[in-house]
Amino acid sequence: MVPPEGAKGFQDNFQNRHVIIEGNHIDDSYIYAIFVSNADGARIAGNVIGQTFVRGNAFGAGDFFGIKPDSAIFVGRARNVEISNNVAARGKIATTPVAIDPSCDKRTVHLAGNRLA
Repeated sequence: MVPPEGAKGFQDNFQNRHVIIEGNHIDDSYIYAIFVSNADGARIAGNVIGQTFVRGNAFGAGDFFGIKPDSAIFVGRARNVEISNNVAARGKIATTPVAIDPSCDKRTVHLAGNRLA
């Protein structure tokens, strides 16, 4: 889903469907390692994440969505999401493995076994 021109924040839709991000090794990311939004049905599992935000909170990460980055994985405006068994490196910015935006349907977001290393 691409936000319309001039849009700010999460759009009111769930256009990204059945997203699977599983079994990846992600290293040296300049922003979040994994960022999922506007999703209905997402599985983020078994990923190994090295350093994120390697230049600090550069490039205004999070400004468009009104969030302050503090995690390796971020999920916004989503429902029916499973986030499990991901390992992320602790860093200057990433102090938690996963952050869930208040715009998500929290009743359908399931977290299990995510940790910082």
